[in-house]
Amino acid sequence: MTISKSLLFIFISFSVFNFCGCLVSLDAQGYFVNDGVRFFPVGLNYWAGSTGVDMWSVWPATEISEDLDVLKSLGFNTVRFFLRWDVFEPDFGVYNQTVIARLEQMLTWCRSRGLFVNISVFVGWMSGGTFWPSWKGNRNLFTDPIISSESFLFARKVSAVAAPFSSIILAMEYGNEMDVLQDSKYSETEQIAAWCTQIRAAFRSSLPNVLVISGTDHDTVITNPVWNLGKIPADIFSVHGYPVPTWNNLLTDGLTDPLTQSLLPFYTAFVKTFSPVMLQEFGTIVTGGAKQQDQYIRGMLLACWEEGANGFLYWDMRDIKTLAYPYLNHGLESLLGLVLDDNTIKPGLEYFVQFARNASSLAIPKLPPLSETIGLYIPAYYYQNELFNPGNEPRRISANLLIDYYLLKRVLGRNVRLIRGDLPLDPSLEFLIIAGSYPTLPEILNLQAWVRGGGKLIWNGPDMSGWSRTTIDLIGAKPVDFRFGVSTSVALFGKSWTFDTFVGNGKLQYEQTTGQVVASDNYGIPVVFKNKFGKGDVVFCSLPVEDNIVAISAYISTRNSWAAWYSGILNLFSS
Repeated sequence: MTISKSLLFIFISFSVFNFCGCLVSLDAQGYFVNDGVRFFPVGLNYWAGSTGVDMWSVWPATEISEDLDVLKSLGFNTVRFFLRWDVFEPDFGVYNQTVIARLEQMLTWCRSRGLFVNISVFVGWMSGGTFWPSWKGNRNLFTDPIISSESFLFARKVSAVAAPFSSIILAMEYGNEMDVLQDSKYSETEQIAAWCTQIRAAFRSSLPNVLVISGTDHDTVITNPVWNLGKIPADIFSVHGYPVPTWNNLLTDGLTDPLTQSLLPFYTAFVKTFSPVMLQEFGTIVTGGAKQQDQYIRGMLLACWEEGANGFLYWDMRDIKTLAYPYLNHGLESLLGLVLDDNTIKPGLEYFVQFARNASSLAIPKLPPLSETIGLYIPAYYYQNELFNPGNEPRRISANLLIDYYLLKRVLGRNVRLIRGDLPLDPSLEFLIIAGSYPTLPEILNLQAWVRGGGKLIWNGPDMSGWSRTTIDLIGAKPVDFRFGVSTSVALFGKSWTFDTFVGNGKLQYEQTTGQVVASDNYGIPVVFKNKFGKGDVVFCSLPVEDNIVAISAYISTRNSWAAWYSGILNLFSS
């Protein structure tokens, strides 16, 4: 069957299977609604402990059924499970009917227990291993017409199997962390978006209004995936994240470090600016420390709820005991379970069960008014593969935004919100910080209009590539020389601040035009300026403030001391 014939089938299916419409939807604020009642999905990611990723082939039915009983008894309402395309379709175009029946059995068990399901369909990546059908070979899922067409048919098959269980379908998912696949790395955003559009149509062939979730991890925020937020069609974007320092965009100092506990809330807040967001995977990775785990879960979970997460799924239910790929060479993936063999909870993780049991009482978090909020600016061209990106790198910019988010919200207790530069700036927003990113000329014109109307702009560490007459007018200073990026100190707010890190074109020297010099460095070079612009003000620092804090982010007391810098800068607007 060709894609064109398959797409024709969709329109027929909408009328034939309309009785299979799903009951779960999203409200106007991006939260789940079941048959008109708002709810929070809370639950677990699931592989059977005895089999791990080989669950569908081995099918330990009694174990799985009992696990679902335990999951329900703990107060959870949702389970996310994963299909293995290579097991369901071992030969091209030929489905394993025994495994199809096992999927039906799984859905039957979940329905009888009142559990919602998040079905992850294309699981090429799982626990450090790769799982594709052998007949796929090296052909690209997103760009090869034969493989892409066959994936459409498989997605349609899964939809048809799931249709009789539409009342418990929370969401259909493209697949687990597909943004890290090699196929993604060798595809363009437009090609992946086209594939997602096709697969979403396949999901909705038998489940007409089913929600579709991305299944992507936090790399959509911190690196340069082609699964760009805002360009990939999905009803919900997911966040997966863990407190391993090297898996994130800056270094922290353990599970009890408040900055570690701010990682997932920040990623949630970032994604929420583009889409409804679900905390689809989280955990501690190291599960032996009860005190450390408890502090981390308590410090992170409610903060994610406050930032708008609409669901919470722990990774995963059980430790994995099988001695098979990928656990043989990724052993830590076998030790991440929440529930012990005696069905009690691992010490330190009990708070999540308590959270789940109280989820029905969760309200929608109230956002403070923008007039009492500090905005953190996401540049309009954030991803490096965007044609008009003037030099923004997601890993660097996200780390800078994160450190500002942490210092302002966690240390100073200020209201903080991520603000998209590709959207109009709300005139009621009080403050806006540009954390070393490079806006384009149209963005600077928008910033001019916002400041002219009364906005208060803080701009740190810009690069010469973005300079124009418009920029000079806005900040009240002009670049006059290139200086070597040597260690520099600035005496300001009763302290001496050291800058050792420089980016881009090094350290530029500026002279005031309409602005006033607030501070100079130890070489006598002006580095902080304040400029009146219309009804608003701009405080500009030529040095990369955030980059320097990120460089020492694992040193808790040292990085926290920079909160005084931000307090001082904010106070300049009232002086």
